[in-house]
Amino acid sequence: MGRSGWRTQSCRTCLTRKVKCDRARPACLRCQSAARHCGGYHGLGRSTLPTGTSVGWNERSLILGQNQTQLVAHFLSDYLPPEGSHSPRYPSPVYWVELFPTFLHSQSPVIQTSLTALTLMHLAKSRHDDALAHRGRGHYMQAVQQICLLKGAEDPCDLIRTAMILALYELYAQAPGQDHAWNVHVQAACNLARELHSGMETLNTQDRRRLRTIEFLRMCANLSLEPPSVFRSHVELSTDSFDLLLNTLSEICQFRGGLRHQSVRSGVTWDSTAGILRASACFEKRLLSWYHELQSEAIHPLFMIRPATTRPMPVQLQKPEETMFFTNPSGIPHLLLYWLGMVLVYVTVAEALRGLANSGLFPPSRTIEQRLAKADALCHHFVNRLAQCQSACTGKGTGTAILAAAACQAAQQICPLRQYTQP
Repeated sequence: MGRSGWRTQSCRTCLTRKVKCDRARPACLRCQSAARHCGGYHGLGRSTLPTGTSVGWNERSLILGQNQTQLVAHFLSDYLPPEGSHSPRYPSPVYWVELFPTFLHSQSPVIQTSLTALTLMHLAKSRHDDALAHRGRGHYMQAVQQICLLKGAEDPCDLIRTAMILALYELYAQAPGQDHAWNVHVQAACNLARELHSGMETLNTQDRRRLRTIEFLRMCANLSLEPPSVFRSHVELSTDSFDLLLNTLSEICQFRGGLRHQSVRSGVTWDSTAGILRASACFEKRLLSWYHELQSEAIHPLFMIRPATTRPMPVQLQKPEETMFFTNPSGIPHLLLYWLGMVLVYVTVAEALRGLANSGLFPPSRTIEQRLAKADALCHHFVNRLAQCQSACTGKGTGTAILAAAACQAAQQICPLRQYTQP
């Protein structure tokens, strides 16, 4: 991977094989938040789009000028959360796609090609249009070929942005059982950022936020204990609330990554368990302080819980018993990662206490059992919050829905709900 992450024969073969598979499968399901018809461009999905100047590889572009701007505008209106009337807008990785209009003027053909692929696939899924989906796959394949044949010192900023755009394309185009396809591009982008320090320096704030967020979610979903590969040095001095949260989450991941080496080296001891509990309490305090600070800056509560209007579903079905309501949709990404961070903290406490109780080195303790039950209950509470949030994200923008689904999946990988199921 790394700078040659897309050039290896195995990766290129996989991508080519996957594109062929895409061509053979039926039309994809409608994306989550594009259910409404785009009233501004009724004929865009069915009409023959004009051709214009070539964009690499002797293939003429499907869209130019106003039509391309319309496609990006359609994507933005579906992807971004709705604007609140009086609520402040919180910067987050979802708002990274606001940069897409500026990408239309990029001098990099691969960025333009990948952006065309993404917007065409988004529109194709919202319209159930096989012809547009086929064109989108053609542009995706063209972008991959351009990346594989890049030579010399290319702009790492353009390559990282291309990787993130293609990862979004995979999320829209994926078939059942291919939920991991986007990970190829994310891994390549993270390796580029790690190996090329100038890449992180030239990326703007929105780029870095999104890159750090998706790497954190990837690590959680894959149960990876390796420390994050995207450096924090460029954002450590930031006072933005989301950057501060990402810094804390990064430290939690690094701490959890070191626990495996510690347990292998010294095993389970009373002192090591006490150290884990103290560190977890420190992370808990930082997360709670961050949340209270964010809430103090808001005019209204960040979210509200409404009692269920119907009979609660059984816990075994993993359905939230209450409904969640957000006063400011742009704050949802902050809450999602905050709750996921709390899951990490409490599952760390539960693992430490469970290891101590199962070690056989100490007599059974009622105190340990009570603390373990409390840690498990708190894990359950925040996993349930994420499930409620995912259910409440309908109509809040496709980007928010994607982030909610990823956070919910990561939480259930870290802390499966089945272990809390009542007999």
